[in-house]
Formats: sequence, structure tokens, C-alpha cells
Amino acid sequence: MTAQTMKHRTPAILALSHILTALPHLPAADIEVGMVSLPDGLSLGLDVHLPHGHLADFEAWREALNLDPTAVVWRHPVSASYQVLRVDGEYAGVVVVLRAYAPCVEVAA
Repeated sequence: MTAQTMKHRTPAILALSHILTALPHLPAADIEVGMVSLPDGLSLGLDVHLPHGHLADFEAWREALNLDPTAVVWRHPVSASYQVLRVDGEYAGVVVVLRAYAPCVEVAA
């Protein structure tokens, strides 16, 4: 594998810049520009984390980036107290992985 330069990350950085300017109303998130893990391998993109937020924040981001609602996956991580929502998609020609971590809600019997 050849070493990459910042030039290789330009598409992802431009997509992030577009999000910051066009969608400033979105809830705060932790965003990494770099290689993201997808089911079929690695790709340059944006990894968007909504840590310990509300699931409504996830939906706001998903909707704003026009990510497919049928592609959302729910996972129960190692800790039984948190749930994870994830959706992979594309925004401005760049792969986006959107994740939200939220407390599990107990359902009354």
C-alpha cells in the first residue's frame, strides 16, 4: 500500500466542510476523516459518532444526509446498558458511517 497524502483526503474534507456550512443546525457530533470500516472492506470517508445522545439526533443526521432508513442496523454492544444504531451511506460522493450510542430503554411488561 502506498502512503497517502492529505490530497487523498480532500473529498472527505470537502464533504465535512459542506456539512458544517449547509447543515449547521445538526446536533454536535464527533467526526473523523479517514478510513472507515464497511462490511466489504475499508474506504475513505467520514465516521460520525453521536456519543450518548438521543436517538432523535441520529434520525436528524440520517435524514439531513439522506441516508437510507432501511439500511439502519441496531446493535447491542458488550455493555448491556447501551444500544448502537448504525447506517452506512454516501454524502457528497463520500462514504459516511453514522453511529449513535444511547441508553437502552426498558419496556414495561
